[in-house]
Amino acid sequence: MNRGIRLAISAGLATFLGVSGFGLVAGGAATSTGSAVPSAFGWVYSGSPNTVEPSTSELDASANTFKAYLAFQSPVPAGATVTGASLTLVPKITKSGGFNVYPTSTFTPATLTWNSRPKIGSTLLGTTPSTVAGVSVTVPLTGLVVGSEVDLALGYSIAGTIGRISTTGISLSVTYSANGTTTTTTTAPTTTTTQPTGAIPSPTTTVPATTTTTTTVPATTTTTTAPATPTTTVPPTTTPTTTPVAGSTANKVIVIMEENHAQGSSYSSMPYLAGLSTTYGKATKYYAIGHPSLPNYLEIWGGSAFGTSSDCGVGCGPIGAGDTSIWDQTIAAGKPAKAYQESMNSNCQTGSSAGYVARHGPWPYFTNATSRANCVANDVPLTALQADITAGNLPVTGEITPNLTNDWHDGTAAQADAFLKVWVPALMAGPDYTAGRLTILVVTDEDDSSAGNNVAFTVINPKLSGVTVATTTNHYSLTRWLEDNAGTGYLGGASTAFDLKAAFGL
Repeated sequence: MNRGIRLAISAGLATFLGVSGFGLVAGGAATSTGSAVPSAFGWVYSGSPNTVEPSTSELDASANTFKAYLAFQSPVPAGATVTGASLTLVPKITKSGGFNVYPTSTFTPATLTWNSRPKIGSTLLGTTPSTVAGVSVTVPLTGLVVGSEVDLALGYSIAGTIGRISTTGISLSVTYSANGTTTTTTTAPTTTTTQPTGAIPSPTTTVPATTTTTTTVPATTTTTTAPATPTTTVPPTTTPTTTPVAGSTANKVIVIMEENHAQGSSYSSMPYLAGLSTTYGKATKYYAIGHPSLPNYLEIWGGSAFGTSSDCGVGCGPIGAGDTSIWDQTIAAGKPAKAYQESMNSNCQTGSSAGYVARHGPWPYFTNATSRANCVANDVPLTALQADITAGNLPVTGEITPNLTNDWHDGTAAQADAFLKVWVPALMAGPDYTAGRLTILVVTDEDDSSAGNNVAFTVINPKLSGVTVATTTNHYSLTRWLEDNAGTGYLGGASTAFDLKAAFGL
């Protein structure tokens, strides 16, 4: 088997396992450039030490707990002298830091786990510039050793940040001289990914060199989202115009999901969200349950991770006939449930599209016939939201999922805050909120492994004024909140969860 050039994304340091071949030299008069793109890849997570994680459209990496690996076939012919090299990546996050490049030893994708991950060398080969989501970056590599097999490693330079790169758009370029001639060779990428048994395959997403994502907003609002901070026009009405009836209890809940940042980071980097939490309410000791994203979403909306420990595609997790979601419970109780997904192309979409992934709005993961029918009817694009707000037809159990830019997954805190500045005032201006029938919750799925999974939980309700709940609780309390609100039984971990709804007096 031609193992090719191996890459690993990590900031951990270990003994460098050198590979015999051609070292970088000062250069020569006659040079050639060979380019290669990945022939294999994979990533691992310390929280799932024996799991072979699926590799779809992105690879995740952080300083300590996530590592991702890429394999290339060597573009350098035997007998060549290497004079230079560079690595090009397409980041899926916008951050002030970049990816560090190190050497590493080899891996086998089919058996790659955290416990079997390659060793990481201590030699820093290069560092990319700061990253902008969708914009490729190229880093010169100094000291690269090239042979029939070369191993590299990358790690994100900001501790506590989960770096993400697209599995497309990656290339390794090596300049060399061979017998005084100049040639260029290119190796085509392999984009085949592995899904769990029985999974519905997710399509491979190709990220262009520059990606622009458009934010869906109410009819009276214009928001433009790009890798840079967007300019957002807030709807004309930004505060409730009707005083709710004294003592009225909200009987509709809308949950707006954010991504991958600790509570402290969320409130310090998103001033609009921080202001809402101070004005209305927040839970300061609210925790996600694990990593990565999908298990947390399933725990919120289904009371269980259903055996998942990765961001696997639709077809893993809740596949049993009896597996049900809170949306399905609510509908079975004769009440409306709905989810609004930004950048979704069609109802209950199971595959990814630009900006949309099913795992952040996990109704499609519940695949029994009843749940699927409910999902097709009620898991809809965000473009449907404003009409429901205006008509007072918001659901009893509702979710709003920003796209990957506007939930701070790939974009910036400013972009996430701008999304909230559009939709929270729009919700507050509608008759459901002004009549005291609606509670808005803004919740983060998990942190970036920097704060023990302590994440933001903000409660917006006209009855609240600066309420702080400091009891330790987690996502199952949100599950219970939604079920108590809808008047249903409890799913999984909700049955023993702390009553966070009662703690806020709602």
